[in-house]
Parts: sequence; C-alpha cells; structure tokens
Amino acid sequence: MAEASAQVRGARLLLLGAAGRADAGEVTPFAVAENVRDCAVAVDWCVRAVERLVRVAGARGHGAGEPLLRRWRDVHAIAGHATLDLDAAYDRHLEALMS
Repeated sequence: MAEASAQVRGARLLLLGAAGRADAGEVTPFAVAENVRDCAVAVDWCVRAVERLVRVAGARGHGAGEPLLRRWRDVHAIAGHATLDLDAAYDRHLEALMS
C-alpha cells in the first residue's frame, strides 16, 4: 500500500508541474514535450499503483460493483490514449532535448 500511495503522490506532483508550466504559458517545443512526458509517466505510475492494489485486494476485490475494479478500468482506459503512450512521450522528449 505504501508504494502505491507514493506512486499516486508522485503522479500528482508531475501533473501539478505540468499544469503549472501550461498555466505559465510556456509553449516551446521542450515545454510541451516535458508536459507530455510528465503526463504519460504520471498515468503509468497510476496504472502500476492500481495494479498493485488489485493484487493486494485478491479475490475480494473482484466482486460485482467493487469500486477498485472501476478504478482499474478507468486508469486502463486513460492509459490507452495515444497521447499518453510512454515510448512516444520519451521519444518526443528526447527529440526536444536534442534540438
């Protein structure tokens, strides 16, 4: 539970940083790439945290109407968005660093 909690907290901090950069009006290729990377990493950490919680919950976490399963479906649906593809985000960030 502690590791899942730390991953969610880290994800929140990454998203707050991305929001802060966006609110500051930084529209450079690097700032955009950094935001895309941070959002993709944050979602990946959330997926890992929910996966860990599902494992810890065991069979009782798979009952009909179980809120944890709803979170599992939601986080996987979000992670499936093309913009949040981790490899693509890393590639975009590397390209921005190199230019």
